[in-house]
Amino acid sequence: MKENIKREAVAGIDDALIRAAYKPEKAAAPTGERRHTGLKRAVLIAAAAILTVCGLLMFNANVRAAILGVFVWQEDDLTVVSFAGSETDDESAEHKTVYDVTVGYVPEGLFPREMHDEEFPEEYRLIYLLDETAEDPYNQAPKAVRIAIASSRLHETKIHPADAFEDRFTPTTIRGMNAFIYDENDYYLKAFEEDENLKRLYEQMGIEPSDIDGGSIFFGDSDVTVSVDGYGLSIDELIEIAESVVW
Repeated sequence: MKENIKREAVAGIDDALIRAAYKPEKAAAPTGERRHTGLKRAVLIAAAAILTVCGLLMFNANVRAAILGVFVWQEDDLTVVSFAGSETDDESAEHKTVYDVTVGYVPEGLFPREMHDEEFPEEYRLIYLLDETAEDPYNQAPKAVRIAIASSRLHETKIHPADAFEDRFTPTTIRGMNAFIYDENDYYLKAFEEDENLKRLYEQMGIEPSDIDGGSIFFGDSDVTVSVDGYGLSIDELIEIAESVVW
């Protein structure tokens, strides 16, 4: 029960958005009840739709000042982030694809498993780091990591709800690339300080602040966008995983 509550504390984007972006009719942004099951409920952000540059409501001034070349705009109840315009150190270098990406660090006790689905969109990969000690690593594991790898030309990252983006995500860099980090523990510690009722509610559910961990990191350049989302691990360990993702 506690594990499910911890997973629900992390708000994100349903994988259905990835598929919906490729349908002729544009799907409405999900609201209300989430449809996450198993590991889908444990993770936050997925690389999503085909890149659309029309009607940009860009930019938030603070984000624009901090992150050059990253497109950030509001779309319905989503914040959309595209790395397609990100500058790279060597613009003359050969362009990379999602198939050039490797994950170099897997925390002890986890094992990598790349998922394959015929409904995955073009140039999109999904890798899980699963808990090898769990009886059911896909549904009831105490920890898991999800690594989504997508072409920056074709995909964006979509954050739901839109008004949570600036509160949750901090601009930074990963291996010199533009990045955003959401620290789950830090976010809820601040929320508990501001809202005693929220803290009391979590205590009634048997969740202590020390139980809340994990978070989300997404970063990229003009070729590749990567998101690393997980629970049961510290944000520092998730950052170490992210920094080991190379192309």
